[in-house]
Amino acid sequence: MGDGFAQGPTRGSWDCYDSTVCSIEGGALRRVAEAIDRLEADRQNTDAVDLEARIAAIWSMVSEIDPELARLASGYTKPG
Repeated sequence: MGDGFAQGPTRGSWDCYDSTVCSIEGGALRRVAEAIDRLEADRQNTDAVDLEARIAAIWSMVSEIDPELARLASGYTKPG
């Protein structure tokens, strides 16, 4: 598919997502939100390589918070 969107998981169904978030106190969620806010503030003055690295770092933070989401995301394929 050349539509620029990642394809869905290769197995499982959309209704099977049963997340168990590991952070109860919200500190990890706050750090993710702050990283997203910094990324948005800096995106006009940041090159594509840095943006890609920062987005990957944010996804890593999210994966630590929600291992089930990380497992599901690993089933997606890169567009192109």
